Amino acid sequence: MKFTLARKIALFFGILIVIVSSALGVTAIQLSSKALMDEQEEMMLHYADETANYVAASLNKNLSVLNEVAERARTKTMDWATQRESLVPDVERLGYLDMAVVTPDGKANYVISGETADLSDRAYIKKALEGQANVSDVLISKVTGEPVLMEAAPITSGNTVVGVLLGRRDGTFLSTITDAQGIGDRGYAFIISSNSTLLAHPNKDMVLEQRNAFAEIESDGTLKSYGLALQELGLGNRGMVHYELDGEIRMTAMAPIPNTDWSIGIGNYEADVLAAVNILRYTLLSISIAVVVIGILTALFLGGKISKPIRNLREMANQVALGDVDISTETALKDEVGDLVAAFGEMVDNIKAQAEAAKKIAEGDLSVEIKARSDKDVLSLSMISMIEALRNLVSEAEMLTAAAVEGTLSTRG
Repeated sequence: MKFTLARKIALFFGILIVIVSSALGVTAIQLSSKALMDEQEEMMLHYADETANYVAASLNKNLSVLNEVAERARTKTMDWATQRESLVPDVERLGYLDMAVVTPDGKANYVISGETADLSDRAYIKKALEGQANVSDVLISKVTGEPVLMEAAPITSGNTVVGVLLGRRDGTFLSTITDAQGIGDRGYAFIISSNSTLLAHPNKDMVLEQRNAFAEIESDGTLKSYGLALQELGLGNRGMVHYELDGEIRMTAMAPIPNTDWSIGIGNYEADVLAAVNILRYTLLSISIAVVVIGILTALFLGGKISKPIRNLREMANQVALGDVDISTETALKDEVGDLVAAFGEMVDNIKAQAEAAKKIAEGDLSVEIKARSDKDVLSLSMISMIEALRNLVSEAEMLTAAAVEGTLSTRG
């Protein structure tokens, strides 16, 4: 297949359009991806702050209610029979698994089960005996052997702490607060302790198993990537972490929970966040393909418009090469191609004039006047010389003929 001028023009513009469209598309996708990611991260951090405050408010609400119970007169008596009778209805009303009263020596008496336990070594008991209501981390109960969450409020008499009122909740209780949180269809929330142990998570087993992100760095567990990202951010700091979990890239906004040493994590899947960018990518790709196709078709059209008069000129040149100078070179073009056609027309006119002159000479008409267009016009100059020579020859022939008629045979040209 011959590579015509139109095809060359189409190829050139097609390549140019592909390069420009690709460069613009890649730049647009990169900039939009970064802008979208920055916006999403800022939104997630803001949401993490709000969720942290919400969790803190929920915990404070529970502690406030527990404090109210601890401030009852019957609770302050520190008489176990009186306390137990008063507290039995509160266990179910407040949503606890059980409640207990702890004496200053750390001995706990449970309301429902009737069991006792030495809790003097528990950090939450020590804080409560110092007068600070608090919530424990998820820990293994000394009574049930199951993961639990303990709420503790000091029982005071005057300015003296005389005991601690406990409320025991299921180990997954915090997950009931965080399960409703998250951004997007697959967004989720979780809580980690001051040592990176999971206290709340959509996967309750991870809480009950007391999975620890930092420990899994050493054990090469599934939370290793998250643990490394958390180490880089700094436990308890506010910020974004990116990591791989279960074969997918996650992005999580971390924020400290007020009045605790815990942190909230608002997690999401990077693929979900960038879904809008993928849509934009496909849209830009479709637009780029359409632009390329339209550009190539336009280039073919323009190439055809440009090459058509050149093809016509080629056909005229072929006719002239065959000796046919009876052609029309009129054109309406006002550009360089029009100038080329006009110049070719002048050349054809010159050839046509020389052909007419040659024809007349052949017919014996030596009166033809030929004008050289320049000192480079070899053909015209040669024809002028030839006409002069023929005229001289005819003149001599006439002279000799006349002399012969007159009988003067000595005459020579």
